[in-house]
Amino acid sequence: MERCELPSFLEPSPMLLAFIIVKTFVYLEVLCLLALVRFLFARRAARWMAALALGLAVAGLGVLFAPAWDMAGGAFYAQGARGMAFGAGMGWLLVASAPLVVSAFVAGRRWVWIDVLHGLLMAGLLGLWVWSLI
Repeated sequence: MERCELPSFLEPSPMLLAFIIVKTFVYLEVLCLLALVRFLFARRAARWMAALALGLAVAGLGVLFAPAWDMAGGAFYAQGARGMAFGAGMGWLLVASAPLVVSAFVAGRRWVWIDVLHGLLMAGLLGLWVWSLI
């Protein structure tokens, strides 16, 4: 007699695991690098938008890694953790990306490849997010 096994509901899908890893350990780090490059080589308004994106991404990384650095007891961490939890963790990532998106359309922008990579990064994150909701 052939034995039929039911799928376990406790096993997360590989796409959900990929989404959690990208959301937690990849997105803000790559955003920091892209914003830093744009900040270093752009001019005028694009430089300031990149600086804002870089600051928001670094703040998010600070909140994300504060427990590992034993700095999770302060008021900054409590408010930052609430902000990072907004929208199941997607809110802060999209807020941090917004100035870099704006920098693609203002004066002083250089190197379109930064915008292409940022678009691919955002599309990958949003695609994994939608896939994890299905």
